[in-house]
Amino acid sequence: MTSLQIKLKHTLIPILFLSTTTIYSQTFSIYPQFLQVGPNPCAIAVADLNGDGIPDIITADRGEMRNPREEKPANDELSILLSQGILNYVKLHPSPKTDFAPYAIAIANMDSLKWLDIVVVNFLAKKNQDIQIFHNLKDENVFTVTSIKIPDENLKYTKLTDGDEQPLFTIPGLTSLVITDINKDGLNDVITTGWSSDITVVLLGDTKESLILHQIIPTSGGPRSIALADLDNDKLMDMAITMFNSGEILFLKGNEENKFYEYSRILTRGSQPHKIALADFNTDGKWDIVLNHKKVNHPLEILYGDTFPFSFRLSDTFYFNSINPEVNTEIIDLLTADFNNDLFADIAMVDRKGRQMIVMINKGSSPKKEMIQPSLFTIEKYPLKSGNPVAIASSDLNQDGFTDLIISTQNPNEVIFFLNNKKK
Repeated sequence: MTSLQIKLKHTLIPILFLSTTTIYSQTFSIYPQFLQVGPNPCAIAVADLNGDGIPDIITADRGEMRNPREEKPANDELSILLSQGILNYVKLHPSPKTDFAPYAIAIANMDSLKWLDIVVVNFLAKKNQDIQIFHNLKDENVFTVTSIKIPDENLKYTKLTDGDEQPLFTIPGLTSLVITDINKDGLNDVITTGWSSDITVVLLGDTKESLILHQIIPTSGGPRSIALADLDNDKLMDMAITMFNSGEILFLKGNEENKFYEYSRILTRGSQPHKIALADFNTDGKWDIVLNHKKVNHPLEILYGDTFPFSFRLSDTFYFNSINPEVNTEIIDLLTADFNNDLFADIAMVDRKGRQMIVMINKGSSPKKEMIQPSLFTIEKYPLKSGNPVAIASSDLNQDGFTDLIISTQNPNEVIFFLNNKKK
């Protein structure tokens, strides 16, 4: 057993956790088929594009980012892996073209057709294609593209410059993407962060199958990733955003006009907070937050919601290089899902520096009701023989009723399946 201290109301409470040494059957097994995709598949999304009931896979192939003044400052394509049957995929050729440095992707119905579409945000959008919607026509796997430009005439560049004081990146520098129906009109809306300009942008779905700019919210501190939920039980959507540069979580409260304003900020326990997700880990009916820190050897953090809205007084940190301190860890992507169908939210993440996938199986919390209780987790590690993992997604790939994991790696550029070992 190992011990970890958790701070609650300025009191340190020792909490016991199971050793990270694996003494049980692990939840996942690697599937011996690696699928080739484009350079640096930094984001991955999974959904059924062609209506055959089997999930298809899309990666955003960002490549290496260089000076934005170069003719081609990054890669500019997606890889679409179409299912031909369970665990059988072929790559769509030619690869769909994006603007430069596609950074985040999501799959949702964005038009009047019933097929799911692909939405992409581009970080180095030299062609002013900040957001692109790849409309799925299904027939012969054809996609048509709608491009949306974020108005940047009044936006400032707030990030790094080169020796000539020229921007190293472009405005607004979109880094994240969430799709949901904010105004409940039956049309999907888009929320994204502009890291280079310290803004968060809300665009509403339109019957003309495009997006209409609804709000540009100043969010200083380097907004990087967004999670949405009703955090104060007023039946209105709110946002939690990681602030990469200032080391904070920013909370934006929604109002009845479907607009958002800054409510509060809290410091994180590590530097460069990166990806964020929401779940009720300790099943107390309140939203909890999990986030990673991109800085090497900084922790994964869980913040537990409590009685007060937007309040997270109990937090828990996890480090994954304690057994061998010489092995660096860099948690670069994460997700939450119930991997063993026990109604507890689990966590999966990829560690780029350590070349591994890490899974945290939620064992629930102590039955004490007089105070907030953290969940207990067992840790599973899945080392990779080659490749640096950069993104992770989940889906039931083999249709057995259990959630599987899909990761993408760089050098080599591949997609790898981890199938769930649990059985009904």
